[in-house]
Amino acid sequence: MSIAAKQRLFSSIFPVSTYTSTATPTATPQIGTGDFSSFSQAPSVVHDGSSSQQYDDSPAADIVRLERAWHIVTDFLTLPSTSLADRPSLPPTTEETSSPRTRKSRNVVRTKWIKPWTADVSGAASYLFSSGLRGIGGEYDVFEWYLRQMGKHFLDFEKGRLIELLDEGTEDVFLKALSCVQNVQEYYTYPLQEYLFPLDLHPSITQRSEILDRYQAYVSICLLQTPLAELLRDFLRHHSSIILGLDGDANEAEEDEDTMEEADDHSLLTASHEQMMACLRGLQKVGLGSDKAQRIFAEVMYGLLTQYVDTTYAGQWSSPSDISARLKDWIEDTFARHAIDVLRILNDRLLLAAAPRIDQFSQVPYSDVLVWKQRAIQSLGTLRIREMFNIIVEWESDTKGALEDLKPYLKSQAARSHLISSFSADISQRLLQPGASTMQILQFYIGIVRAFALLDRKGVLLDRVARPIRRYLRERDDTIRIIIGGLLANPNSEGDNQDALIELAQELNHMTEMAGADEDEGELDWDDMNWMPDPVDASADYRKSKGSDVIGTLISLFGTQDIFVKEFQLILGSRLLKKELEFEGETRVLELLKLRFGDASLQACEVMLHDVHESRRADVAIRKGGKTLSAPQSTQFHSRILSRLFWPPLHTEEFILPPPITVLQEQYSKGFESLKATRKLTWMPNLGHVTVELELEDRTVLEECQPWQASVIYAFQDGPSASPSHAATLSIEQLMEKLTMSESLVSNALTFWVSKLVLHQTSATTFTVLENLPPITTSTSTDPSAPDQHTSNVGSTTATSAATNQLVEAANAAAAVDAASAAGAGTAGVLSSEEVASEQMDTFWQYVVHMLKNGGTLKLGRIHMMLNAVVPGMFPYSSEELKSFLASKVREGKIEMSPGGYKLVK
Repeated sequence: MSIAAKQRLFSSIFPVSTYTSTATPTATPQIGTGDFSSFSQAPSVVHDGSSSQQYDDSPAADIVRLERAWHIVTDFLTLPSTSLADRPSLPPTTEETSSPRTRKSRNVVRTKWIKPWTADVSGAASYLFSSGLRGIGGEYDVFEWYLRQMGKHFLDFEKGRLIELLDEGTEDVFLKALSCVQNVQEYYTYPLQEYLFPLDLHPSITQRSEILDRYQAYVSICLLQTPLAELLRDFLRHHSSIILGLDGDANEAEEDEDTMEEADDHSLLTASHEQMMACLRGLQKVGLGSDKAQRIFAEVMYGLLTQYVDTTYAGQWSSPSDISARLKDWIEDTFARHAIDVLRILNDRLLLAAAPRIDQFSQVPYSDVLVWKQRAIQSLGTLRIREMFNIIVEWESDTKGALEDLKPYLKSQAARSHLISSFSADISQRLLQPGASTMQILQFYIGIVRAFALLDRKGVLLDRVARPIRRYLRERDDTIRIIIGGLLANPNSEGDNQDALIELAQELNHMTEMAGADEDEGELDWDDMNWMPDPVDASADYRKSKGSDVIGTLISLFGTQDIFVKEFQLILGSRLLKKELEFEGETRVLELLKLRFGDASLQACEVMLHDVHESRRADVAIRKGGKTLSAPQSTQFHSRILSRLFWPPLHTEEFILPPPITVLQEQYSKGFESLKATRKLTWMPNLGHVTVELELEDRTVLEECQPWQASVIYAFQDGPSASPSHAATLSIEQLMEKLTMSESLVSNALTFWVSKLVLHQTSATTFTVLENLPPITTSTSTDPSAPDQHTSNVGSTTATSAATNQLVEAANAAAAVDAASAAGAGTAGVLSSEEVASEQMDTFWQYVVHMLKNGGTLKLGRIHMMLNAVVPGMFPYSSEELKSFLASKVREGKIEMSPGGYKLVK
């Protein structure tokens, strides 16, 4: 391969752009002069004046003549070695205007940059464009050469100047940059449009649009790494927000705005619209209104759509909701009109010069409007999903309108998945935390059940969303007690049930029609002609929901109804042991629950209620005998007779009751045995209520208390110090011995009476009856003749007030201690499940003691295995329960834990 061939091959891959070409000689012996001023495309012979000269038409002469023409044209098109951005803008072309002023301005510009367009240059260009010479070797394409010159000149001189301009950071930097690019393009394309394009009589691939498109594509690539795209985004966002009414205070005019403010807003909108359209026309003219610009505009518009929805409709949840209709109207009247104005300019590929103002708004394609409306509904649905947590919290304040807005958005599987993931994340972050009470979580869960029943009647969304809440509620010990307390609350008196889940009582009243409802119906109902398969997004263990059955979903938290019924029996027993004589609410709840669970499951609860009512009748019958009950007229004695086999385990505390009460108990037992010959009464002295009237020296105290508290204060009546001159005083040890009462009950009773200012603690273990309360103030003498007496009285008053304050502070402290220790002192009548399990576990304690004596140090697993082997009928508790029991024994100091396991304390 020759050197020339190698150079041509290298140049075809790596073209070398130069601003000048090697000039050929002006004249040669073969072709004469190189003057093209009289060249014509038709003949090949040029006549000069009166004499004629025949030119050489040989191939060699044609090549030399072609080289000379190429040199003349390329020398004319050579660009200056400086930036063109700061030069004055070119006036319109001759096709646009022919005014003398414009021609004069164009001549001034021409003298500053472009070389004169002479007849010689015109002839040389015509010679190059002649059909017989144009395509020789493909090396003499003027347009291709000039296109490379424009690209290299822009890269070498204009790009750097443009980057410096973009880095200025001023507000109008985008408009300046756009004007800079426009000026450069006008200078580049001026000789093409003014001189060369009219001479090209046979255009092929070098058409005007292709040359300009290739140049503009090159400019776009050069500007990829510049902040021009972000500046365009900010420009479009600013002006579009004003046009759409989202900028500052231009959202929606308030009703009280005056005419002047409305006129200012209108003028601002018009000016912003005109500036934006003019800028977009310039952007399209320089080729920057490409697909990327359209994508930027689409992103800006969708962002503004989301902003409009968020700012306008956030927190509007009232029902019925017309937000979707209003939003669609806004899309059609405002959003679509602005979008079509912009897209008409960005889609115009032939906008080479400043276009006139766009015509009257054309009709928006209906398919585009539908897409924009659907996107608006998606933005509204996304907003409602973000607000879903607050919607549930404010459910009682009529927030159903938000669900009406959300429902159209949930038609797609992606939207349903977005709702599940987003709402579940909010629940985990804001609700399922240690700081949230079980009552709050249950109230929120009830709101979820009701809300999602409106969104999805099949219950798939509820099943997916409620799983973490259900799992969290099962881990809380007080969940079932709060649920049952809510069922037993009075639905008609919310003020008396501030600590109860009143929503459950109200819900239970509305579900009396669910008689015989069975939650375990099986997978298929063969008689249901409207049966539908499970939804596609249902989980493997999905169970079809029955509408908004709040109680059913809460009861299903515990797996089986047996756990619920057992806990209901415990709580019902505690309520029935209270002083109330009427239990209409408990009876009503029991009857409603029997409709759901059946009579057999709640038979024990029904017997408990029957015992309460039967006790009242038996009490009346025994008291009618009259002869068996002989007591002071002021003493009234009533009892409740419980069936031991049907009641849950009860607290039992043995102590000595006051003698008058003991006498009445014996008489009452005889009366009951005469009424029911085959049955006997076993008294539980710690269960009951006593109304005590105490007559002190300066006051009478009437209090309701527990039986052990009445026994303790009665013991002070005949105490060792009781006399008219000395108040009765007893110690804790004396009371324990006298009443055979546990220390915890004695301490509880003493604290109670100290809080009532009946007893006064004189030492760490001694208490005295407070017969007289010290006065708060004492009258003082104002006689000036007795100053000593006055001083004495003041000191007495101060001392008395200090003593009274001490008593009040001691009483307040005792009241707080009494309230805190009430549960731990055996005040509850029914044993809780944990207490029953602890008592049953105590029966196996001796087995553990013998194991540790004989085996030494044993690990938890071996202790559990040995208990399973030695206990008749297997050990009924798990390893975790045994570990908790042994930990309590460690705290009591009976055993200790070592690295090898558990061992007895020596």
